[in-house]
Amino acid sequence: MQIYTLKCEMLTPVHIGSGEALEPFDYVIRENTFYRIALEDCLFDLSGEDRARFDTMIEKNDLNGIRRLIEEKADLNKTFYTSSITEGVQGLYREKMGDVRNQLIVNSFIREGHTHRAYIPGSSLKGSIRTAVVSMKGQGRREEFSRKVESGLKGQKSFLFEKGKRPDQEIKQQMERDIEKLILGHRNPQDDPFRALKISDACLPGDATVVSEVKNVGRREGHLSPDSIQMMFEVTRSYISDGDRSSGFEAMFAVDDDLQKAKGVSQRLSIEDIVKSCQEFYADKARKDHDFFENSVYASYAEQIIGEAQKTSSDTFLVRVGRFSGVWSVTLDEYRDPQTPKGIYGKTRNLADGRYPMGWVKVTVS
Repeated sequence: MQIYTLKCEMLTPVHIGSGEALEPFDYVIRENTFYRIALEDCLFDLSGEDRARFDTMIEKNDLNGIRRLIEEKADLNKTFYTSSITEGVQGLYREKMGDVRNQLIVNSFIREGHTHRAYIPGSSLKGSIRTAVVSMKGQGRREEFSRKVESGLKGQKSFLFEKGKRPDQEIKQQMERDIEKLILGHRNPQDDPFRALKISDACLPGDATVVSEVKNVGRREGHLSPDSIQMMFEVTRSYISDGDRSSGFEAMFAVDDDLQKAKGVSQRLSIEDIVKSCQEFYADKARKDHDFFENSVYASYAEQIIGEAQKTSSDTFLVRVGRFSGVWSVTLDEYRDPQTPKGIYGKTRNLADGRYPMGWVKVTVS
């Protein structure tokens, strides 16, 4: 077993979601700080008078009153965790707290169950590395692989119709899986070469997250501008957003060379293969972002990412992880065919705090 350490620096804000959408009954904001509270504890601690007020609000369906009561009475010594907030989130909370039509939802970061510390799942890093490796290994062979896969899927449409499924969508998903198998040369999960690679989860420091607005930016009337959709997410601090080079984490990366030597997997992946694939794949995606933002108010942040991509060495590379990484970074070059309603993709970008591209991480292997 070969063991490496991945020292990872957050270049831009990252969001890896827990799937939990928090409403103002789940949190309060005071003095520029987000407090994740336990509603049950808050209600249990209410005085008799406040409890009577709460019961009256429930009877009258006074959601605004309930919000205000929780905001006022929550015991900040009994919170699960805290996060910083951006000025935009602070202003939005003050402006919309009294409007019950606005849910003020905050999409939470994935956290450990007991300590409530935010963490980066090893699977997120491994998935980003896998996309780069598979994409680079599949270059120049699209026609060959597509022909083989299409031949193998003949006759499946009628079967899927009988099962009540959407044949076009189902077959497209199956084609994607089969093409990846052809590229990596494996037949099932047991001989998948990535089975020999393991990356540990990594906890982040207690002050690692910030609640930020995320803005979707696209070209409207000839120039880049954000839309009006309200989105709030817990994201990580980062070098480009906070000027802090210490924002990051370390993960253990294990390569089971015994499994590889015993041909328990379809092919051997070396650390050199991984570094080179990630360097080439994600440098190209950084250039695509740079081209997208060129000559706009957002260009300087994309230029910083390009600069970091150009400074990589034999043991460093960029990856892109988490939500809002963009379709270019999570699909395979030459095989890219995302399922979108109009078949159009890559025309917008999502920016933390309305400024910063999301998901960029710089990795150093030791």
